[in-house]
Amino acid sequence: MTTADSRTDAAAVRRRNRDIARKRLSKAENDRPAGKVPSSLALIVIIAPTVLAFGAVSIFYPRILANLGAVIALAAAALILLSPFFLVPRWRERRALKKGARTAAPALPAGATFYQVGFGLAEDGVHDTADTGPAAWDRGPARFGAAGLTTSALHLRGPADAALDIALSDVLGAVHSVPAPWLGDGSLDLHLHSGEAIELCTPQHKLVAADLTSAGVRVIRGA
Repeated sequence: MTTADSRTDAAAVRRRNRDIARKRLSKAENDRPAGKVPSSLALIVIIAPTVLAFGAVSIFYPRILANLGAVIALAAAALILLSPFFLVPRWRERRALKKGARTAAPALPAGATFYQVGFGLAEDGVHDTADTGPAAWDRGPARFGAAGLTTSALHLRGPADAALDIALSDVLGAVHSVPAPWLGDGSLDLHLHSGEAIELCTPQHKLVAADLTSAGVRVIRGA
């Protein structure tokens, strides 16, 4: 599969996920499917058998437990040795995010709650290159800036004095995605009544989600 094919597939998945999210946001407030198992309970169901099996092995087969401990120690050593390959890019990205947000923040309205955000995260093919307005903020390349929330609008500020003000009444809702900490920052995918969407990636994703909810914007968890 070529790089172009991979990008096309990724764009198709992104569009499909956004269509699903828009339908969820358009439904009634209680959109949890009937019978869906809470994630915390599902985690307990998955982990409990492993813990019980580990306890049984440690009691009845101590030699196996010792070998398992050696394997775990080797895996931990390998993880420590490889960690710079994962941590250095994350550190550089965080530094670029802070720099971009610090540069853009002075352009925010006075009194706005301030957040560091990354945007322009959409793959090729999600948007037409002629898109303007909110869609242009979702189209790549990725860049960093600042967001500010007031009682009536969400204000985005980016490089080269780029600015976008979105009235909260124009926001259909937002999808809050929370990946594992080592996979990157969480994000909020803002869906507008116009049919457009903007994904904002931020280490403050939980705070942004809570503040948007307090401001009357519906926020749902990503599937």
